[in-house]
Amino acid sequence: MTAGATVARLSIAPVKSTGLYHPDEIRLERWGVPGNREFLIVNEQGRLFSGSRFGPLVAVRARYDADAGRLTLTFPDGSVASETVRLADEPTSVNVWGREVSAREGMGPWAGAVARFAEQPVRLLKPDEPGDGNDGSAASIVSTASID
Repeated sequence: MTAGATVARLSIAPVKSTGLYHPDEIRLERWGVPGNREFLIVNEQGRLFSGSRFGPLVAVRARYDADAGRLTLTFPDGSVASETVRLADEPTSVNVWGREVSAREGMGPWAGAVARFAEQPVRLLKPDEPGDGNDGSAASIVSTASID
């Protein structure tokens, strides 16, 4: 008899370090999952602004409708920043775990909303290449045995 595996839950975060979203299905590409880490947040110095630097960021829920190009952030107090994504013409470079990644700033309400929540200036960036917002691996698999 062969032991099988069952997928208990799928998780993505459209904005790196925000709360996880659990879709019913995903498509795994060589570079990662479309819709996962499509955006990232950087601080005033241009460094990644992540949950390890600001834990409450994981309480922000992000949803990205790629077909409509709409990014929605919902904050713990119920406030919402939602708009169709427009990107700056000029790229910028950001270090993502030792890799220089070309990205463009998202022009809209999100950075201001996150800045108010975090009480510090931030920018929202969208990497130019799919998968460049990943930490290094295209996907992670966690077994229930490792978290029990």
